[in-house]
Order: sequence, then C-alpha cells, then structure tokens
Amino acid sequence: MIARLLGAAALLTPAAAQAAEDAAWAGVYEGTIGRYPVTVCFQSWGDGSALGAYYYHSQLKPIRLNGTGDPARWIEVAEGDNPEARTGPRWSLQGLGGDTVTGTWRDGRRAFPITLKGVLDDSAAEGSPCGSSAFVARRVMPAAFDRTEDTADGFAFTRVSYKAPAHFSDVSIESFAFIPSQPGDAAIVRELEAGLPRGAVDDEFIQCITGGLGSLGIDGFWEQSSSPAYVSKAFLAVQTSLGTFCGGAHPNFGSYQRVFDRETGAEVKLEGWLGAAAWGEVEYDMRPLASALRELALTHWPDDSEPECREAALDQSYWTFGLSAAGFSLTPDFPHVLTACEETATVPWTEIEPYLSDEGKAARARMR
Repeated sequence: MIARLLGAAALLTPAAAQAAEDAAWAGVYEGTIGRYPVTVCFQSWGDGSALGAYYYHSQLKPIRLNGTGDPARWIEVAEGDNPEARTGPRWSLQGLGGDTVTGTWRDGRRAFPITLKGVLDDSAAEGSPCGSSAFVARRVMPAAFDRTEDTADGFAFTRVSYKAPAHFSDVSIESFAFIPSQPGDAAIVRELEAGLPRGAVDDEFIQCITGGLGSLGIDGFWEQSSSPAYVSKAFLAVQTSLGTFCGGAHPNFGSYQRVFDRETGAEVKLEGWLGAAAWGEVEYDMRPLASALRELALTHWPDDSEPECREAALDQSYWTFGLSAAGFSLTPDFPHVLTACEETATVPWTEIEPYLSDEGKAARARMR
C-alpha cells in the first residue's frame, strides 16, 4: 500500500505534509465501534482535503480514513487498496469537534454504533493529529530482544535483534554487543545500546512510523541493521544499513559507517584522517573531495558498475568514508535519484597514504 500512496504524498506541499490546518474537529479521539475500543485521528489540510486513521485496541494496526469534503463523512481504505478507493466501510458522524461524537460504521448491511470522546492532550492538536504522540501512544510496547552469539574474523559478539510487536510488521532492527577488552570498549557498547528501542514514544523508529501516519494515514517502515565491519585493537568500525519510509514522497535507503577508538571510546571522524591533498577548494562552507582522489577511488570501483554511475561518481564532490582491513573506503554521497548507483570503493592503504593527514598516519600506525 505504501507504494500506491507515494504518488498521493508527492502532491502534498511541504507545509501540508507537516502541519494540519486548525479545523475545529481535527484531533485524536478514543471510544468504541460497536463494543470494540478504538483510537481515532482526524486532520485537515489547507487545500480542503482531509485524512484520518484509526486502530482497534485489540489489534493496534492503523486503518486509513479518507475524507469526503464533509467532516461528518469518512471512508475506510483497507491495506493494499488504492488510496483513493471509495468502496470501503463508511463512517457517518455527528458532533465531530464536540465533547462527544456519535455515529455509525457501515459496510453493506453490517452497521455498528460509533461513540468517541476527544483526547485531552496538546500534542494531538499540534502539527498533524495522526502523527502525534497521543495517537500512537497505545501502540508502544516495552522493548524486548533476541540475542544470539556470533563471530566475524575472530571477533566474538552478540547479535541483538529487536522483537517488534506484531502490529509493527514493517519494523526490523538489529545491532550487536560485545564483551569489553579495551579501555574504551564499555563506552562503545553503551553507545550501541543507546541506538536500540527503549519502548518509548520518542524511539526513533516510532517517530518515523508517526511520520507515515501524519502524511498518509498508514505506518511508515523502518529496517536497520548494524554489524562490525572492521575490528582491531585500536578501532572498531560499525556498518549500518538503513531503509525507511517516514512519510513524504519516497522511501530512503542507504548505509553508513561509524568508527570508534577502542582506547577512548570516542567516535572518530574519518575526514580528519585526510590531509590537504585530499580536498578541493571550499564551496559554500563545504570541502569537496579532490578530483585526483575521486579518480583514484574509481580505479577501485566495481567493474560491473554502469558507465553512467561511474561518471556520476566522478562528478560527485561529497563522499563518505569507512575502514576495512583492505584499506580506506570511499562512497559517493549521491542524491536520492541516484541511490541505485551507490557503490563503495576501497583504496589500499599503500595508495591512500599520500592523502593522509598526520592524524591519519598516526591512526594507520595504530592499526598495524
């Protein structure tokens, strides 16, 4: 359903995607459909369109509601249906925006009474009610994890996998922990743990989920996996792959690396490992990668890469960096439209040496 809704999201202006107009009836409500408890949200945008969502407390899975131009009339959109479908169950409401809302849920010959009351929570009235903490709060569960032992290149660690509740079927989060053996390791383990869900509304993936609800009336998705990419006595490189849809016109996919100093536990900024020869002239307070280093990186670009991707990489001024046993890794920071072209070039240490700063050379010596 997300793919079908992306076109609709692209039609929203940035202001509309982030903020609901102050319609008197917009907000978060709780009550019942028949005898089943529900939480419901309604919101309106400046162009007159309206969106809502609701979930049964027994299932906690949101169902989109399409506005009709009349705040007393709403149409459900089942998961997988066209977002503009007008064939789902109908809601007829009286008193929306008042202290008590009544109405009828109807699907063909089946009908159930609706009774709702507004949730007294300021967060429901700010921004988009469907993306508010008040709407999502009942769906947040205590965090639980599975743990399995693993090794990579002789480094023993424990995979830590988040056990997402069934109603968050599009959430997958995996990280790792390990037994400290260097002075800074305990701080690194704490930092890795801090990136895992805590079972709170402000968990990063929950905030992403609410972004999807606030713009499209359905959950976004969050897929994150972190694992050790390079380990020595001096440094630990953590590779993270991330795929998200948090509302808006398209999902986002990418990967990045964080490097930690195992002596201090501090995160290392690999840009500091590159000296003046690695950089071009400052542009808009940013330093582009020198063309000579880009050309060197492309000599280690995958052979099966498309020619247009290689050309785009050569023209890309800004790159991200990483460590591996084989050398210094460079990845072009492509715009979203070129995400499919993204590859990583690993330049052997002997070849990257002329581009290293004093800090980089000292760090390289510690890696040997």
